[in-house]
Parts: sequence; C-alpha cells; structure tokens
Amino acid sequence: SYTITDLGILPGKSITLAFGSRSLNNSGLVVGYCGDGDILTGLFPDFFTGNVPFSWTKKTGIQALPMMPGAAFASALTSNDRGQILGNAGNSWDDAQGVLWDHGTIMGLGTLPGDTGSFAQAINNHGQIVGGSHVFDGATYFSIRPFVWDKGGISLLPLGGFGGGQANDINEQGQICGVLHVDPTFDFFNAFPALWDNGSLTVLGTLGGGYAAAWDLNQKGQVVGHSVGLDGVFHVVLWDKGVLTDLGNRGGFWCGLWAINNRGQAVGEASDVDEIVHAIMVENGVITDLNDLLPAGSGWELVFADGINERGQISGSGIHNGEVRSFLLTPR
Repeated sequence: SYTITDLGILPGKSITLAFGSRSLNNSGLVVGYCGDGDILTGLFPDFFTGNVPFSWTKKTGIQALPMMPGAAFASALTSNDRGQILGNAGNSWDDAQGVLWDHGTIMGLGTLPGDTGSFAQAINNHGQIVGGSHVFDGATYFSIRPFVWDKGGISLLPLGGFGGGQANDINEQGQICGVLHVDPTFDFFNAFPALWDNGSLTVLGTLGGGYAAAWDLNQKGQVVGHSVGLDGVFHVVLWDKGVLTDLGNRGGFWCGLWAINNRGQAVGEASDVDEIVHAIMVENGVITDLNDLLPAGSGWELVFADGINERGQISGSGIHNGEVRSFLLTPR
C-alpha cells in the first residue's frame, strides 16, 4: 500500500501534470508542468497554451522553473540524480526544442542539421541526453530522427536502413532505447523498438501487430514498452537480453509502460474492458491497478504513472476531487 501526496499547482493555472516518462528521480524530485484546461482536455493538453514547467520536492513544494527566453510554453519531463532537469520549450511544436535546466541556468539543445525543432526525452547522470530532431509543419512530421546530445554536441544515432525514429531513454552505461520508423515521417503502423549499445543497433522483437516502442531501460539493460499484438490491441512488454516477454493487458485497447527501476518494477497505464484508463504497476509479470493500493476514500483516480525510483516511489497524474493533479506515491 502507499501514501499519496498531491503535488499542488502553480498560481493562475488549472491543471498539474507529471506527464513525461521518468518524471521522478531517486531523491524524490518530481518535475512536470502546469497549464489550463478542464478535466476532459487536461489529460491531453495543448502543448502551446502557456504551460509552465515546475519542480517539486518534499522540502520546497511546487516551484516554477524559469522560462526559456522568448518561449511561449515549456514543459519539464525528467531529471537525473544530479538535479539536472530536462524538457522542451518554444512557441509552437514547429520550432520547439529540447531544453536543459542546470542548477539555475537554462539552455536549448538545438537540432540536427537541416531540422527545425527537437524534443528531449531522457538524461542520465553523465549529462547525456537523447530525443528526436524533426521537421514539422504544425500537422505532419516530414522527418524525425533519433539523437544523442553529449558535452554540447548533438549527433544522429544509427538508423540501420530505417527512415527515422526517436530515442526515448539512456542509462548510465550509455545504452539507449527507442523506436524506428520505416519512413522518415512518423508512421504509427510501421514502427519498431530499438536498442543502441555502444554504437551497435539492435531491432528488438515485436508481437507482430505492426507497432512497438521501447520506452525505458534500467541499469541492467532491461527494456519496457508496448507492442500491438496479432489481436490488434496493445500489450505491455519487457525485453531482457533481447528476449521479448508479453506481459499482457487489462482487456482494453490501450496500455503502455513508461519507466522501470533496477528492481524490475515498471509503471504505466492501461485501459480495461470498459476502456477506462488507470495507472498500473507491473511486477513479477503481474499487472496491478495502482488505484487498488490507495487508502479508502482518498478522493483520487490515478490515470497515468510515469516515473518510479529505486525507493519504489511512483509519480504520475490523475484526478483528485475533480481536479487534474500530479501525485507522488510512497510505499508504506
């Protein structure tokens, strides 16, 4: 069972979201963003409507992060154990780029040559960053390519004959997981999970349904994500030393895993037979609805779980007494 903490909200905003994968580090720092909207739209907010990035700790509570000069919106997605925070900022998704907040300083990560924007996904404790660099016209990705950023330089990851893709996480050994697209444009039904290891690219196995993505990996090289099966619905999956394990679903169309710790506990969300999405944890092959582990009468409906640290704390977002809020679960 868990105790649950409401992370609060910044003044003048109506929703709080810890929405990026790995939104929680090992010291209990949670990052995210506050924006505007109602319950219906708040869980899938418009990135361009004045979102303000935040950090939260038990000591400081919720605090706004500085905005990138000239940017109309920003979102904080993840941090490392050194307290470096990673996110995205811009005026629209066309020109937005990955952003690093480093103990009072803020800098843009830039793009790969010829691209107009980028988005950052993950940072390790060495300060290495991964994500995607793209050309985007407000409606369509004309190209999207995976990158690694290291010591101020941005480099293209090997595509292995694929048209494009994005990198989603990097561990302390420099292993990177992500997704590759058959075409340069994002093609939801022709995407494959990938693992880059010291320059070597491995295309991981799928459940045969045409789309799969590797989203997070731990220091053991275990990778989690999701894959469409031959049944036409999503399954949460684990790749361990290249071996694919189907962890199943909760009977609905959608499920996904966003983070895994070194104990093999993974978190994400899944819809049930009524297509109601709830935050989940997967441990020892068993899917658990995190709402079932809350105290009775908590007033919460946990919708997404996006981060889990080595202490077993879990971050995510849901609905608390009718308001869209972020949470931190702490094992009792």
